[in-house]
Amino acid sequence: MDNPQADRYRVRTSQPVHRFPSGPQGSRWVGGEPVRTPPITQEHRYRLPARDRLLIALCRGLDDTDPICSWARELVQLHGARRESSARAAECDCRRTELTARINDLTNTVEPLLAITYPQTIGVLIDRMAVAAEQAMHQLAASGARSERMHQAWTQLAELELEYSDLVSDLFYVDNLCPPHPSTDTGHKR
Repeated sequence: MDNPQADRYRVRTSQPVHRFPSGPQGSRWVGGEPVRTPPITQEHRYRLPARDRLLIALCRGLDDTDPICSWARELVQLHGARRESSARAAECDCRRTELTARINDLTNTVEPLLAITYPQTIGVLIDRMAVAAEQAMHQLAASGARSERMHQAWTQLAELELEYSDLVSDLFYVDNLCPPHPSTDTGHKR
């Protein structure tokens, strides 16, 4: 049984959905025509893991029910396999491309609140984080906790973690961009 309410939001076209730059807030453009998309709700937010949860998935390898976290962990394993065996490089790169596309597909189901253009997708950024995590853990095991290389590798991972957090925050959570409510603004400058 079709739900007429849900049909308003379905895109029935073979043309690509252009996400950036988008049209008016809450819409996207398909083949030159705007298509309304549902607003982000609390149930959508689970698809975008917090940076701490993603970092744990990247570095500790614990089982995680979040698909992005499990794919991120697999990306780390692929980078490790690629480093250990150059013969598997093509196979690893092919699988990395597939996982990056899956992450992008999943994150594209949540419509961004702002029309912001970024030079990379969330999937590519998570792949970069996976490279940094694999290098950081390798340096820790190979050269110890006090080496300069280990410090540089973990610093790189921390910078990418902040970049991920900023990207997700900018695209999907704009609470901090809203001006104060007029009833709470006293007009006094501090």
